[in-house]
Amino acid sequence: MSTVLARSRARAVIASGALRIAMGAAVAQVVALLASPWLSRVYSPQAFATLGLVTAITSILAAAATLRLEVAAMVPEGDDEAWALRHDIA
Repeated sequence: MSTVLARSRARAVIASGALRIAMGAAVAQVVALLASPWLSRVYSPQAFATLGLVTAITSILAAAATLRLEVAAMVPEGDDEAWALRHDIA
């Protein structure tokens, strides 16, 4: 019974973290959407083009600099290692 509760608790923690990340991304999108009318009056189209160029270059450089390690998956070699990874045991 305790393994069922542990699995349920682990799933709840994962779901809570995923929901927090998704909500943060959604709030950021809404803020950007609500700010666009004001920003379009303050800045010229040339400034927006410069922003787009800088953002694109920065995104490419950031992906190259980090080697996309944030999406690297740990693949365990056996069941014992998989259990240790899941339960944060070194």
